[in-house]
Amino acid sequence: MTSAFATTPVGRAINTLSKGRYLQTPDQVPGWQIPSSLADKIAGLPSSSTTGSFTRAASQESKRDSIERLKDQTQSEKPTYDDLEASRAEHNKSDDLIQRATSQVLSDGANLTRAESIKKAESISRAISIPVAKESSSDDHIIVGWYDDQDPENPKNWTFGRKILVTLAICFLTFSVYGGSSIITPSIPGVMQEFNVSQTQATVTLSAFVFGYGFGPLVIAFWADIPKIGRSTPYWTSMLALVLFNVGAAHSKSYGTLVTMRLLSGMAGSPALATGGATLGDIWLDLQLPKAISVWAIGAVCGPVLAPVIAGWAAMNVGWRLPYWIFVAMSGVGLIITLFVLPETLPDNILYRRAKRLRALTGNQKLRGQGELNQLAMKPMDFLVEAIYMPIRISFEPIVLYSSVLLGLVYAIFYAAFEAIPIIFGEIHHFNLGEQTLPFLGLGVNAFFLTLPFYILYLVYYFDPRFIANIKKGIIRPEDRIILAMLTSPLVIISLVWTGWTSKASISYWSPLVALSLYLTPVFLLFQSILVYLSFSYVEHQNAVLTANDLIRSTIAAAFPLFSTAMFKQLGLGKAYTMLAGISLALMIPLYGLYKYGPKLRAMSKYAHNYEADIPAQ
Repeated sequence: MTSAFATTPVGRAINTLSKGRYLQTPDQVPGWQIPSSLADKIAGLPSSSTTGSFTRAASQESKRDSIERLKDQTQSEKPTYDDLEASRAEHNKSDDLIQRATSQVLSDGANLTRAESIKKAESISRAISIPVAKESSSDDHIIVGWYDDQDPENPKNWTFGRKILVTLAICFLTFSVYGGSSIITPSIPGVMQEFNVSQTQATVTLSAFVFGYGFGPLVIAFWADIPKIGRSTPYWTSMLALVLFNVGAAHSKSYGTLVTMRLLSGMAGSPALATGGATLGDIWLDLQLPKAISVWAIGAVCGPVLAPVIAGWAAMNVGWRLPYWIFVAMSGVGLIITLFVLPETLPDNILYRRAKRLRALTGNQKLRGQGELNQLAMKPMDFLVEAIYMPIRISFEPIVLYSSVLLGLVYAIFYAAFEAIPIIFGEIHHFNLGEQTLPFLGLGVNAFFLTLPFYILYLVYYFDPRFIANIKKGIIRPEDRIILAMLTSPLVIISLVWTGWTSKASISYWSPLVALSLYLTPVFLLFQSILVYLSFSYVEHQNAVLTANDLIRSTIAAAFPLFSTAMFKQLGLGKAYTMLAGISLALMIPLYGLYKYGPKLRAMSKYAHNYEADIPAQ
C-alpha cells in the first residue's frame, strides 16, 4: 500500500520530481507485476489466472518487444460520446448488482445473526462501491479499475488508523472554517469604533462570511469531483486563498475592504465544508459512514461555539484585529494539513493516476480510468449544468426546499445566539467581553460529552439493527432516518422559550446558559437526520442536493444576525424567543408529514431515488 504521505500534494510532488524514485506507488517498485487479469487484456489475450504478467524486472529487449506489440494495437486516443455511453452502460450494471445483493440478503435473512447481517450488509456496500477492473467497453480503450475487492489503493480498503487520520484532518478543516464565522464576533465593538459604523454594519462581517461559504460550493466545490483534479488540489489551493484573504481582512484599512475580504474568505473556505462529507464517503463503508459524519459534524458545531471563547479575551486585552490574526493562524495550520497530511481520496483520481503510470510503463495508450473517459467525453456545458443548474433546479423539489428552509431556520437561530449572548450575559448579567464568551463552552460540553455519544449509541444499538432487519424484509426507507429528528425536535421549542423568559436579572445566569446549551442537541440531531436523509433520497444527485441545501441554509443564517439584535431589543428577549419558537413549531410539524408521505414524494420526483422500485419481486 502506498503510504499516506505519498498521496498528499507534497508527497506526490516529491515522487514526480524524483521521477518515481522516492515515495513510490506499488507499480513503481522494481519487480512489480501487473495483475494477470489486466495483463491479459493489455496483451489482447483471453483472461486467464495462469497467464504470466508484465514486470519491471523484464529485460529491456523483451520490454521493447512488448511495447512495440502494444503500440501496434493502439487505435483512437480520445473517446467519443458513443464511448461514454458504452462505458456508462457498464456502470449501469451496478443497479443489477444492488438487486442481486439485496435478494441474497433477503433469502439468507432468516439464518443470519446480527453480526453476520452487518458483515453481509457491508459486503453489499463494498461490492457496490468497489468495481474491479472491467473488460474494455470498446476496442478503443481498456478500463483500469481496482484489481480486486481488496485492492489496497482503494480508499475504502485503507487501514482503520489511516481512515481516522483523514477524518480528524477533515474535522480540523471544518472546525477552522466554521470557527472563522464567529471568531470575529468579539471584534464587533472594535470594528464599530474603528470605522465609525453601526452594530448592524459591523455584523455584516459575520454575515458576509456565512453567505460566502454558502454560495462558494456553487462555483468552486464541483472541481473536487473532476477525475484529473481530485479532492486534494481544491483543498490546498482553497486553504491557501483562505490564508491570504484572512491576512487581507486583518490588515483592512477600510470597512469596505474588511467586508470584501470576509466574503472572499467565506468562499475560499467553502470547499473544506462542501467536500468534507464526500471525502468521508470515499473512505468509509455505508454502515460506518453516518458515525464518521457525526464526528465530522462535531467539528462543524464546535467551530462556531468555541472560536469566540478563544477570541473574546484577545479582543478585550489586545484589540479587535487579534481575532482576525488568530483565524490566519488557524487557516495556516489547515493549509499545512492539506499539503502534508490529507491524502487523495477520490477513487476516479487515484485510478486516473494509476492508468497514467501504466500507460507510461506499457506504452499502451488504451489504458484509461472510467472517470477519465467520462470526463473527456463531457462538454464544458455539462460541467456548468451539473455544478450550477442542477443545484438550483433541485432546490425547488418539495423535499429539498422544505428541508433546506427548516435547517436554515434552526441554523439562523443558532447564529442569532451570537447576538443574544452579549445582551443576556453582558447587559443583563454584566459579564465583561471575555466572560461573555464563556457560555459557548456549555454548547461545546453538550456536543462532546452528551449529544455525540448519544447519537452514536443510537446508531449502533437502535438504528443499524433495525436497518438491517428491514433489508431482510425487503424494506429500504430513507424516511426512517428522520425518526430521531421527529422525536427530539420539541426540544427546540423548549430551549427557545426557556432561554427567552429566564433571561432576567432576577434569575440566575445559569438558567439561560443551560437553556442555550440544550438547543444544540436537537439542532445537531436534526442536521444529522435530514442531511443523511437527503443523501439517501437523492443518491444520484448528492452533490447537487447538498449544495442546494447549503446555499439556502447559509443565506437564511447570514441574514438573521443583521436584524436579530434589533429584534431582541425592541420585542424583548421573552417575546422574541417565543416568536422564534412559534415559527420553528410551524416548520417542524410538516416533518411528521414528510415521514409519512416521503415515499410518495420521491416516487413523483424525477431526481429522487425510488427504493421501493429496487426491491425484487418475491
